[in-house]
Amino acid sequence: MMNKPFHKKHWVIFILIILLVLASAIAGWISDTLYINNAPDLIIKLKYYDLSLLIIVLPLSLIASILSILNSQPARLFTLGLTVYLIFTYCVTIFTCRQNNLFLIYIVILSLSAIYFYKGFIEINKTFLYEEDKKLSKFVSISLLFSAVSGYGYWLIDAINSLTFSTNDIIGFDVKTPQVLDMAFVLPFTIYGAVKLWKNKVEGAIISSIMMIFFVFIGISVVIMEFALTAETGIELDYGKVYSFSFISLLNIILTFLTYRKVSFRTEKEE
Repeated sequence: MMNKPFHKKHWVIFILIILLVLASAIAGWISDTLYINNAPDLIIKLKYYDLSLLIIVLPLSLIASILSILNSQPARLFTLGLTVYLIFTYCVTIFTCRQNNLFLIYIVILSLSAIYFYKGFIEINKTFLYEEDKKLSKFVSISLLFSAVSGYGYWLIDAINSLTFSTNDIIGFDVKTPQVLDMAFVLPFTIYGAVKLWKNKVEGAIISSIMMIFFVFIGISVVIMEFALTAETGIELDYGKVYSFSFISLLNIILTFLTYRKVSFRTEKEE
């Protein structure tokens, strides 16, 4: 017996997410006025983030949605990682840049992504199987813990530096949206999944498989934006950030490939 087909309501939501992201990314890339009320450096980053969506994220999302509709369970797992990435990045966009004409579309994308993730996670959790490979599981767990600890280290250093050089500021250091989302939600969720995976728990394998996709796309987006900022403004490239995010992205690409080969799902008969 084959696995249960991709529920129509689920893939319709995901296709709608793709279409809305496509529309907003095209508008962001071609428009000269959409982000005009933001700082020049942020405008560059926002526009090249839209470009990364158009040339990398959306094509892979379309492929994953087609494979999901054709009943590929690993592809469904892949789409959950994509939605976590979209939730994170659109939260950053909404709370970092000034409101623009696409504000309500961003809200809809966030809402649909959250609904899709919730429904998809429940669906996957019912049938998920992971072919036990202790060495691979331990390596994936360690690598995710490394990514999470690196993230905490990066943001803590940034926070400490901000506090050190903002002593005369009555408000204190400038809190950044990515900093808050990472330290409060993304990184703890990653650590939780990595620890559960180390203990060979099913939920750990699911969460880890999702978060690896997240780290792949976050790394790619950051590298693209850093190179764009250097190319557009002439400022020196932040080699430390580029190297670290490139390494994390490449590492998670390799681990995703190795891990997804071990992923399988119970059939209707087995359920």
